[in-house]
Amino acid sequence: MNFSEELLFEYYEFKGYHVKRNIKIGKKNKGGYGGEIDIAAYSLKRNHLLQILPSMDTQNWVDRESRYMKKFCSH
Repeated sequence: MNFSEELLFEYYEFKGYHVKRNIKIGKKNKGGYGGEIDIAAYSLKRNHLLQILPSMDTQNWVDRESRYMKKFCSH
């Protein structure tokens, strides 16, 4: 965990969200998981769900967008 993840966790908790972090997803048949959700925050009052991906990378937006497209839009 890094400082940005901790700050975001505390911020959304302060705002009244139910917050979980480091949620393992995509259990594999031979053990392990396919991925992890860094932070998930849900507000019952607003019926609002967030998946938060804190990042400390310093790449330009073109490179970052390309990497995120591969990560989140692959089939």
